[in-house]
Amino acid sequence: MKNIPVVMIIFGGSGDLAHRKLYPALFNLYEQNLIHDNFAVIATARRPWSHEYLRGQVSDAVHETHDKVNESDLKDFASHFYYQSHDVTNVEHYVTLKKLAQELDDRYSAQGNRIFYMAMSPRFFGTIATHINDQHLTSTGFNRVVVEKPFGHDLKSAEKLNKQINASFKEEDVFRIDHYLGKEMVQNILPLRFTNPLIKNIWNPKSIKNIQVTLAERLGVEARGGYYETSGAMRDMVQ
Repeated sequence: MKNIPVVMIIFGGSGDLAHRKLYPALFNLYEQNLIHDNFAVIATARRPWSHEYLRGQVSDAVHETHDKVNESDLKDFASHFYYQSHDVTNVEHYVTLKKLAQELDDRYSAQGNRIFYMAMSPRFFGTIATHINDQHLTSTGFNRVVVEKPFGHDLKSAEKLNKQINASFKEEDVFRIDHYLGKEMVQNILPLRFTNPLIKNIWNPKSIKNIQVTLAERLGVEARGGYYETSGAMRDMVQ
């Protein structure tokens, strides 16, 4: 498989999404050799972490999601992670971030490829995209931005966010995603309905009075209180 050179910048690198989803997923890519030698990850957040502390968090995240881990591989993987304390509203911090990204691009021969992942409160998406543009953080290779849902809170705010993001990135370089849509159960709903004659015949408005969806998690709100206060479970899970 092709080893893709890239510097990935995660805004919200100390958060729940990064710990539970992103770091384990990146390790999966590392094991598949899709990323290996020529990549680096910059995790940003407001917490005063160090590179070493972040790498410990990355290792913990992988151990929590993988039954068997080659410790030598994990150590090498974690060594590609770097931390920058970052206030997304402070323009000066983007200057420092740009400098670190360029240093890592040179060190790992990442060929100017950048991925910007917004793993934090949606209210900051537009701010981040604006400062990526005005501080020229995009580079000479490919540039991608990944935006987690919810995407705006109504049509007007979604249109405004689109304009802010498109000022920095071409539309084909923007990835609006929901990691829950990648779950096998969700992906199988339509095939289950249309390939099973019994279900196809009864899944219609004449046979269904109401639909109830239960989402069971082992974790509570934990450190996501601020996120839920502004977005809510409806936009987080149903949108």
